[in-house]
Amino acid sequence: MQAERMAARRARCAFDFTGRRVLLTGGAGGLRPALPPALLAAAAGVEIVDTNPAAAAIARAIEGQGAARGHVGDVRERASLERVRAALEAEGTALDIVVPNAGTNIRRPILELSTEETEALVRPNLTGAITTMQVFVPM
Repeated sequence: MQAERMAARRARCAFDFTGRRVLLTGGAGGLRPALPPALLAAAAGVEIVDTNPAAAAIARAIEGQGAARGHVGDVRERASLERVRAALEAEGTALDIVVPNAGTNIRRPILELSTEETEALVRPNLTGAITTMQVFVPM
C-alpha cells in the first residue's frame, strides 16, 4: 500500500529526483513544512536544516514517505552550517541539490523599517542564502 501511494505521488509530480539528496534550509516553519513532503514525492532524500528543533520531528513525521532527516542549524551562523556539513560528511552523505530556503519576514512597509530590522531581514534572507551555498556547494 505504501509503495502504491509513493508511486501515485511520483506520477503527479513534475520532477523526478530519484536517487538525489536535497539539503533544504528553513524546512520547519511558515509554509516551508510543505516542501520536504513535495521533495520526497519526487523521490528525493531530504536533509532539513532549521533553527527550530522541530526539523527533526518533521523529518520523523514524513519518514514513512521517504528518506528525510532533520538537523538544527542557523543560516545566520556559518559555524552552525559547517557543523551540519561535518556531520553529513562523517556519515558519507553527499548532496546533489541545495535549496537555501530559510528566511524571515517583517510585515510592514519597507520604508518604515529601522536599520536593525533591515539587517534582521538581510542576514537570513540574503547573507544566509549565500553562506548556505558557500558551505554546502560542492558537497
